[in-house]
Amino acid sequence: TPWLTPNPASGLAGSAALGMAELDFQSAGLGPGSYSGSAVLQTNDGQTATLPVSLTVYGATTPLLEAYAGQTGNYLLDGSLATAAFNETVALGADPSGNLFVSEFINDSSVQVRHIRKISPTGAVTTFVTSATLNFVTGIATDTAGNLYLADNGSNEILKATPNGVVTTLASDINWNGSPNGLAVDSQNNIYFSDTYHAYVSKLAPNGTITRVAILGSPSHAGAAYSKPAGLVLDQSGNV
Repeated sequence: TPWLTPNPASGLAGSAALGMAELDFQSAGLGPGSYSGSAVLQTNDGQTATLPVSLTVYGATTPLLEAYAGQTGNYLLDGSLATAAFNETVALGADPSGNLFVSEFINDSSVQVRHIRKISPTGAVTTFVTSATLNFVTGIATDTAGNLYLADNGSNEILKATPNGVVTTLASDINWNGSPNGLAVDSQNNIYFSDTYHAYVSKLAPNGTITRVAILGSPSHAGAAYSKPAGLVLDQSGNV
């Protein structure tokens, strides 16, 4: 059977004493469905046995990872998934309605871009926020009302963008020149964020108070296991 090969390829596989054999399944190119075949195994002492083997392939055979939006050769173009173009994408977030938000950062002598782009569930790509307030957004999270919360690692700030694109600053000079990176929002609109510089996980309450939730290493980055925390998520139980 083409999709079924003994291991090793010589066919001398298995052990009479252990009663085990190893087979390789070559499922590449097989569509979803059920397949059946047989394998003839020979033990070290010369005995042979024919064993029935079945294989079930679930789901589509398309690649697990493929381009969703954007094109090569252009940048900063709004449009459809196929015609839009991005450049230097950094962070990705989604709101309860299924919109995706992507931060972009370009900083060179010819162009400076600090955008938040929006990809709707129907595939429309638009520029959601273009603001001098943005610097280097490395984390995006949303609340149930569709507000965006942004970790701006370049300016050491936590920002909020309303559904209509108005940006305000919730906290600045985080923990005395910290570096907010990933962030997440709970059901009470507490914002949890990782501080790469100080190796903290901190919480920003709706009243503006910042408290440390965890200290993951040394600010000097001297060999601590989590000395540079970056990404951060919350599970349904509120665990960070």
